[in-house]
Amino acid sequence: MYPEFWDENSSFHKKRYEFVYKICPLETPQRLKATITNNHSGKVNA
Repeated sequence: MYPEFWDENSSFHKKRYEFVYKICPLETPQRLKATITNNHSGKVNA
């Protein structure tokens, strides 16, 4: 295994932990907010 897998301070370990234990973010990530408000038709979703 790669050292990042076991290092509790690595970003990989944190992402893996969040995925495995289904840790929900406290707020919607910015990359998803852009997708929600831009549906490629020029209209903002309500």
